Amino acid sequence: MLHAPLRPRPLGASDRARLVFGIAHVAVDMHRQGFDLQLTQYDERGWRATFYTTGMEHRPTSATGTGWERTPWHATHRAAWEALKKVDAGG
Repeated sequence: MLHAPLRPRPLGASDRARLVFGIAHVAVDMHRQGFDLQLTQYDERGWRATFYTTGMEHRPTSATGTGWERTPWHATHRAAWEALKKVDAGG
């Protein structure tokens, strides 16, 4: 039996509120640990989240953690994970 591919459903107001709250929660927690978040949407291609060291000029070469995903929530979490892995590894 063949199934039609799943398509994302449009987000309702409560879904969007949870999404924004989740991203804000990660951004605030990371800021407490010395990171700033930049979140950018690229049309339908997806989202890039980048964490930089707080107080540093935000250039691509100064990025501490970067995530590229289809949703802003996933991009933010991936970038946070990458930034924290670098801190744990000592650099």
